[in-house]
Amino acid sequence: MNLPRILHFNPASPDPETIKTAVSALKAGELIVFPTDTVYGLAADPTHVGAIEKIYVAKGRPANKPVTFFVEDLDCIKAYQPEWSQKAMALADHFWPGPMTLVLKTSGGLTGFRIPKDPLSLAILSDTGPLAVTSANKSGERDACTAQDAFKSLSEHIGLVLDGGDTPGGEASTVIKVVNNEVEIVRHGVIKGEEVQKIVHEF
Repeated sequence: MNLPRILHFNPASPDPETIKTAVSALKAGELIVFPTDTVYGLAADPTHVGAIEKIYVAKGRPANKPVTFFVEDLDCIKAYQPEWSQKAMALADHFWPGPMTLVLKTSGGLTGFRIPKDPLSLAILSDTGPLAVTSANKSGERDACTAQDAFKSLSEHIGLVLDGGDTPGGEASTVIKVVNNEVEIVRHGVIKGEEVQKIVHEF
């Protein structure tokens, strides 16, 4: 079994070589593990044939549970033809970049998007475009807050681990679905329900 490469870096200021190595691995169809502004993530390049399927195999993820797309900015979502509403846009304006996954109706069905806040994620996304990202753990296990936790869970399936120490969030993103201007918190996380209601109550 080939073990993944492990690179240590400073998450506050990721070096160009770390970013270049991550981008190369993704474009080669490998899965990578990296720290985000919440927990460690498992990423694949959705344009590489078979890469997203590798995520499902690695995690033992149910086939009917879609992955989220990390994007660099709102313009990157346009290609998915999302259905924006006043409440969805208000949430995006307030919580992005940050720990909110927003599920919208798109040309491909319900799709989750997130604009992360950490420098590493944004630097990688600027080179790759949207990435399929989920938490770096087996389905049903607790989220990985260290590279070591992610490695133990997924090592046989990944090509590269970027170790930036403990993640600052320690809790996953809050998943909010907005369809027909109706708001539903699908998963509670960093952003609390009262914060969400404060933003959308006037619409």
